[in-house]
Amino acid sequence: MMCLNRAIWPHCIGLVARCLRVVSLPWLGSDLFREAIEGEISGILASRSALSTICGSFHWLETSVMPKQKSHKGLLKRVKVTASGKVRFKKPFRGHLNSHMSGNKLRQLRGAAMIKRGDIARLGALLHRPLRAADTD
Repeated sequence: MMCLNRAIWPHCIGLVARCLRVVSLPWLGSDLFREAIEGEISGILASRSALSTICGSFHWLETSVMPKQKSHKGLLKRVKVTASGKVRFKKPFRGHLNSHMSGNKLRQLRGAAMIKRGDIARLGALLHRPLRAADTD
């Protein structure tokens, strides 16, 4: 029987327990359960160095249960979602090299703009939340 490294054992037993969908049973930390898990792992593994490989292979079972929906961080830095679900952003062409622009053009570029109806589906998929267009009230 293969003896598991003490540093890796809690990680492996947690992954195996989640795969078996047992989390808080009293026998989870018992020696009998540990011997059963070691027997299963030693039957699969040919060498001790492959232990990290088998622990890593349980990862797809753990993440396939419920993946976390993360918002697009680059988009979050460039827009602000209002309380009503509308998206506000800074207009482009206002950062630098503005001296050649007319005063009328610079006044048009002032302030923030709101996202229109055509971009709502794309931004909603990136932010994983319902959004409203500024031109539909």
